[in-house]
Amino acid sequence: MQLLRDDLDIASVTESWGQEWKGSTLEIKGYNMYKKHREDGRRGGGCVIYVSKELKSYTCSQMRNVQGDDSVWCWVKLNDRTRILVGCIYRSPNCSNNNNELIMNQIMKASEVAGENRMLLMGDFNVKEIDWTEDEVIGSENSFPFRFNECIKDCFLYQHVQIPTRYKGTQPESLLDLVFTREEQDVKNIQLADPLGKSDHGVIICDF
Repeated sequence: MQLLRDDLDIASVTESWGQEWKGSTLEIKGYNMYKKHREDGRRGGGCVIYVSKELKSYTCSQMRNVQGDDSVWCWVKLNDRTRILVGCIYRSPNCSNNNNELIMNQIMKASEVAGENRMLLMGDFNVKEIDWTEDEVIGSENSFPFRFNECIKDCFLYQHVQIPTRYKGTQPESLLDLVFTREEQDVKNIQLADPLGKSDHGVIICDF
C-alpha cells in the first residue's frame, strides 16, 4: 500500500473502512500501525495511525477502553524521554447525540491522560459550523458545534488548520479535517496536498 511520503514520521487516516480489508492490507513498510475499526457490523468509519519505526511508539492503554466509535490513540516517546499522546478521531456527519458525547468525553479523558506531556490530535470531525479563525460558532449553546468548541477550550487545545479541506464539484468548500495541540507553536508550515484515491478531502501535511 503506497500512502506515505518517505519523510513523514506520523500520519493518521480516517474512514479506513478497516473491517472490509484483510488484516495486513493496511500495513506500510517502515511504520508501526495502530488501528481501530468498527466491530458491530456497521460499514465505514475506522481510524489508523502510522508511526515511523525510527520513533519509539506504543499503544496508549489508558485510552483503549474509553467508549466511543472511530478513534485510536498511541504514545510516541522522544529521545529526551518526553512523550506525545497521539490521537486520531473520525466523527460521522450523521453522528448520534450519544456518540457526540462520547467523542467529547474521549478528548477530555485524553487531555487528562496526557498529563504534562504534549498532545497531537488529528481527524475528520465534520464540524463545519465553527470558524476557528474568528472563534465563532453557528448554532445555539446546546448545539454540538458550540459544545465541541467549548470542550476544546476546556482542554486548552489549539486548532491549527484554517483552510478548507473538503472540496467536491460545485459543493461549497468546508473545513472538516482538524489538527489540535496544546501549544500554538507546536505546528507550523501547514500544506494541503491533493486527495488520496477517490477521496474528496485534501491531505494535511505539517511540521510538528
